[in-house]
Amino acid sequence: SFHDERESLLSTVITLVEKDDPEYDELHRMAVTCRYLLDLRRNEAYKTRGVKQGFKADGDGFNYYSHVVKLYTVRMCFFRVDRGSRRVAILDQRTAFLQSDKFPPDIVKTLLMFNPIAMEWELFRQSGPLCGENSAPRRWEDTYSPYLESEGFSRGFRGQGCWFKWRILMLS
Repeated sequence: SFHDERESLLSTVITLVEKDDPEYDELHRMAVTCRYLLDLRRNEAYKTRGVKQGFKADGDGFNYYSHVVKLYTVRMCFFRVDRGSRRVAILDQRTAFLQSDKFPPDIVKTLLMFNPIAMEWELFRQSGPLCGENSAPRRWEDTYSPYLESEGFSRGFRGQGCWFKWRILMLS
């Protein structure tokens, strides 16, 4: 599972920086440490996830707030008296953050991750959000929202935009 996760990251949002790269020392100085987490799933298969330390900020002025499903929204859908034959479904988008739009060219981020197989630290350039990064949910929302709207979904707001949900337009 470690090799699968590493290859997934290398094929999407990170690029290995070799030690003979002329920018290696500078990139190494600005690198943020990351780690690989290993979990055992309910089906007894192992799952590895490369995770960035979330408290490492994206800079001054970045809006980290993202609209996610709140527990009371799920409760309202499940426990409505007039629910009838409507169904409630939740979809977990696999590797969602890795599918987010890439960083603009002026953003340079580097990661330092320990490879437990090779027993060495590796330096990577980061071109998009990673799991654990504070800005990842917001960047995913900014990527996915236009697609949902193009498919007929609309954003629903209550009050001054403090309540948010996705709702499908009912077509008769």
